[in-house]
Amino acid sequence: MDNIFKPRPSQVDESQVKVEGDTLSKEAAAAASPNSIVDGSEAKGGTESIPSNASIPSEEGKEVFNEELMPNFSFPNELPDFLKSLLFFTANPEQRDALLLSILTMASSCLPGVYASYNGKKVNSNLFLLVTAAASCGKGIIEYSRMLLDPLTDCYQKEYEEELIQFQARMLDFKDQKQKGCLNKGDKPEVPQLHLHIIPANSSSAAFYDALRSNKGVGIIYETEADTMTNSLRSSEGPYSDVYRKAFHHEPILFYRKTLATPLIIKHPEISILLSGTPGQIPALIPSIENGLFSRFLYYKMDGDPLHWSNVFSIGSAMEEAFKSKSLELHSLTQTLRELPGVKIELPESLHDRFNEVFARFQEDYHCRYGEGIVASVRRMGLSIFRIMMIFTVLRHIDDLLGTNPESGRETILQITKEDCENALHMAGVLLEHTAGVYMILGQSELAIVRMENPKGLYEKLYESLPFEFITKDAVQKGDSLRVSRSSVERSLRAWTNQGKLIRLAQGRYQKPNTTKTEP
Repeated sequence: MDNIFKPRPSQVDESQVKVEGDTLSKEAAAAASPNSIVDGSEAKGGTESIPSNASIPSEEGKEVFNEELMPNFSFPNELPDFLKSLLFFTANPEQRDALLLSILTMASSCLPGVYASYNGKKVNSNLFLLVTAAASCGKGIIEYSRMLLDPLTDCYQKEYEEELIQFQARMLDFKDQKQKGCLNKGDKPEVPQLHLHIIPANSSSAAFYDALRSNKGVGIIYETEADTMTNSLRSSEGPYSDVYRKAFHHEPILFYRKTLATPLIIKHPEISILLSGTPGQIPALIPSIENGLFSRFLYYKMDGDPLHWSNVFSIGSAMEEAFKSKSLELHSLTQTLRELPGVKIELPESLHDRFNEVFARFQEDYHCRYGEGIVASVRRMGLSIFRIMMIFTVLRHIDDLLGTNPESGRETILQITKEDCENALHMAGVLLEHTAGVYMILGQSELAIVRMENPKGLYEKLYESLPFEFITKDAVQKGDSLRVSRSSVERSLRAWTNQGKLIRLAQGRYQKPNTTKTEP
């Protein structure tokens, strides 16, 4: 019989938290407590609609994106204790949200053997996250999350050093035997490889694939400057965008080099990505909304206040010590999971309709507001949110998992609770608004490209030449007459729709917002 665990109640006392000598007062706890993002009085049923501060109506009643009103998380239920203890020290809502997402992304990379079924396929917990903010506006908070992987990194380093000592001893013996002529073919020892769970974003293709091969297809790409990955994607020596697109869905990765006797195949890659950068770095990393990378990322856009000076002495060493303590707990969990036959996460059938209804509503709403270009993001958001549910569930059962006997030979089954499901669905509503914010950034970028490709007012002439109501084919024909390429026409239609200069009636059908029909 499988091991089936039930969730335990929250056990964190938030009135006072003590971490190796550093104690926060009750007043400070009230300011920094995760309860400021958790309404624990009742479970309110999750995300029934888009957050009210996500958009504002224009004079015509049309929803218009407002960068100044980006929503924050306000969970309907308590988070797992593991997360609450780390979010406790951060009072700023934006920084707390970014920290939570980065913790989840780091954790997503080190839960071996944890899997679930989604849309008929086996999926693991890996997340792709991009946190964006202007310079010095608080995104550096995510660097704390990297500390969670320090014990794993240290463990790999220690293993490598031990293997290196053994290798050197075997090499001395090999050379001695070689001089005596006592060697058989294949006796030369192999050089040990250092496991890199955190893979640098600027790795060459050879180094990237070597790291994946050494780690059996598991790892995380972490970079605090998004343009580091941009340079890698543009370089012929770096990993390619298609590798990351395939990895998101655990699709096989094939790599061949002349130096390899046989092609390298990673059948089931489990790669997470955590990036941060300024809004200006995004168009270079993801040049188009149609680029497959765009819809695979979770986005969190921090507005921040560039003139606000934070109290740099308010936390002391307590936050760092808390992360060090939890990193050891996470490392113990990782080591335990490696020994278990497997941990299967299930969403109870009673919650299937809830999940499907919420995302069907999101898809309809965002398609109406932003057009078909954002639909892929909504659909892949469903997978990412389900993965967050998986991570919530594992973190809620850490004690149970650490106490599981790996010699039982039985797979462990954990069920996602209604509370974790609703918390994750709430996150979807907020994250989709942040995705829309990045979508607008890329839309403006595409508009700039159109203007560069079409000088001398051709961009304006194209718009003016279009009838009151038209289909994409009509616009392409008008573009041909003005010597505007099809791709530029299609980018123009997306940009105009985002700006409100066009209304998308259906797929491939548009209308100008003018009240009076005017033919060119």
